[in-house]
Amino acid sequence: MLNTLKATLSPSGTLTFEEPVRIPRPVAVLVTLLEESSGAPVTAVDSDPLAWSLSDQEQAVWDELPEFRAKHPVRLGSLDNP
Repeated sequence: MLNTLKATLSPSGTLTFEEPVRIPRPVAVLVTLLEESSGAPVTAVDSDPLAWSLSDQEQAVWDELPEFRAKHPVRLGSLDNP
């Protein structure tokens, strides 16, 4: 399970959390280092983030996908049920 907690990493490697955290044993963590904001306002992008251009080869694969899926349907099952 992942929990996101805001903290500050010092040059010595010490993490200081913004809120109290009780950690009863060593825990594996992932640390994302955030760039300090320059104060410049963030501008919204008018384009659809899910729309991007495809190469000719990528477009050909995308166009053939419905036919491929019809020939190769996905069947989900379980080893628990015969």
